[in-house]
Amino acid sequence: MPDLERNTRTVAGMTLLSRVFGLARDLVLVRIFADTPVGSAFNAAFALPNLFRRLFGEGALSAAFIPRYTTLHRDDPELSRKYASLVIAALVAFTGALTIAGELALLAWLTSEGDDPDRALSIRLMMLLLPLMPLVCTVAILGGVLQVNKRFAVPAAAPIVLNVCMIATALGAIAAGADAHRAAHAIALATLAAGCIQLAWALLALRPLVRLTTAFTDARDEASQTLRRFLPVLLGMGTLQLNTLADTLLAMWPVWIGPTLLGNPVPMDDASNAVLGFTQRLYQFPLGVFGIAVATAAFPQLVRDAKDPTAFGATLVRGLRLSLFIGLPASIGLWLVRDDLVAVMFSGAGGFSEDGLTRASAVLAGYALAVWAYSLNHLLTRA
Repeated sequence: MPDLERNTRTVAGMTLLSRVFGLARDLVLVRIFADTPVGSAFNAAFALPNLFRRLFGEGALSAAFIPRYTTLHRDDPELSRKYASLVIAALVAFTGALTIAGELALLAWLTSEGDDPDRALSIRLMMLLLPLMPLVCTVAILGGVLQVNKRFAVPAAAPIVLNVCMIATALGAIAAGADAHRAAHAIALATLAAGCIQLAWALLALRPLVRLTTAFTDARDEASQTLRRFLPVLLGMGTLQLNTLADTLLAMWPVWIGPTLLGNPVPMDDASNAVLGFTQRLYQFPLGVFGIAVATAAFPQLVRDAKDPTAFGATLVRGLRLSLFIGLPASIGLWLVRDDLVAVMFSGAGGFSEDGLTRASAVLAGYALAVWAYSLNHLLTRA
């Protein structure tokens, strides 16, 4: 399986670099926000567009889109070009409309609120970052087109742009002596700018390979079939993302809703989502570098082998072995070093409080145990 290993190395290598920048980003952000209400608000706002990216971009839609695009790219390149153009146009229209509706809903929520500054900050940051959703979703689908054309480096490296922009802005805010509120707004704007840069980079990388077009009426039937495939895949791949959304909702409950849930005091506080959000990135490091990398590299090959059960099974088994070989030690290792890792990443001047470090260690222990399972799930759902 030389292609699988080679493509996995490409994706894993670029993802490793982006995750290193991501850890550097979090080291800086923790020193600005720590386990405070501002940190909770920023992490909630940042999670919102990324939720839709995982659902409509690199998640369920990609899983429904890439198999058909791969087949058309092999059998009918012109129809594949129209098909990709139509799916991308539909995605832009849908996520754009969703963004407008979301902005209006958030504006209504903001104007109806009283004098709760933490809630108002959270809503404003969500309004700032929600337009990132159509950008990152489109970049993810363009990345799928590039992967089918055997160009894995650009999609895997795109997050580096985001991390560099956020790190530079955060360091600038620290140097300027900006408080956490102003820094949060500045970093949110830098994140939006990074989304625009990512989109331009993906389009430039795609241009020599595929010319998008607006004359895509011939591909309507293909797009309709993709939509029918998308819905069951959404159930399979969307469950975890909806659970993640529920995590954020519960962690933000004291800020967004109030101190009680069903008449009982909630065990969370206004710092809970900061602890949850920053700690999540620690388990996402091995998951993104290895687990998702294997699934990303194996997916186009699985599509090409779909009509050959022997080759398909061999590719799937090889991918599962790679995922388990890396994912299981990652789960065990993260669990074993959770206290030290959290202390190194989040303690120190401007970092988490002692209570925040204890809570972060517990969060990482819970997530770490399932890294191997999530890695396998990414590959099995696509298969």
